[in-house]
Amino acid sequence: MTPHPHALYTLPLRQRLARCLALSPRDATRILSQVRLAQAGIQRDLRQLRQGIPLHPSPLCPLAKASLGAAFQGYRGGLVLWSIHETNYLRLLLALGQAMNDQKPVIVFRARQQPDEQRGLLHSATRLGLPLQVLEGGGQGRPLLRALRRGARIVLLGDALPGMHQGPVEAWPALGEHFPFSSGPFRLAQRASCPILPVAFLPKPGPEGGLAPQLGPLLLPSHAPKDNAAQAFNFFLAWLKQAPERWLLWHRLFAPKP
Repeated sequence: MTPHPHALYTLPLRQRLARCLALSPRDATRILSQVRLAQAGIQRDLRQLRQGIPLHPSPLCPLAKASLGAAFQGYRGGLVLWSIHETNYLRLLLALGQAMNDQKPVIVFRARQQPDEQRGLLHSATRLGLPLQVLEGGGQGRPLLRALRRGARIVLLGDALPGMHQGPVEAWPALGEHFPFSSGPFRLAQRASCPILPVAFLPKPGPEGGLAPQLGPLLLPSHAPKDNAAQAFNFFLAWLKQAPERWLLWHRLFAPKP
């Protein structure tokens, strides 16, 4: 009997994940199943955007949402939000913009140009009263710098920006693997004299429910981009150990290298 092609891929993937996070094979299988469901959810969201159907933001824990809004209102300058390619990241972008609630322009930078999805995301933001702008593709360094100097909040998906903003991609060793990681966003923030704030989300237990943002250290532009990138990477690893099922890019980490 010929094995299903996915079975040949799943076995080494499960083994590598189990080794990486010191999990049992059963737990690794459960996590990969949750990741695949989340990846399917992102594809549904993308199809919805391409069809012009607005997305609803992910629900945040009410108390965490209020605290996040207060924190952003207290900071008036430009800011780079270094985010993570995690479950429901498109809906989280909308939720994050809502939570800021300070009427500062929110700009999402995406490496690839996807006009239909961009229109759908802007339509979703307009319905929420969110001042959102989306910049896509190469050659966006100057518009991003100008926006930061005017006080905008720039959202970057940090683990999905290889080579962007002239930042070299390096292999950062951790958990027995080598994660491709770019220091480009931190170079962008230094050029704009703006800090970077790492942010990710975790489910909030208890009756309130929703997602609670996890904020990393405020990374100052006076520090070397390499040092700020290392702190962001450590933040990413700590989050990854807490919620490995929320990261969508395990398959890229474990993909065969050319």
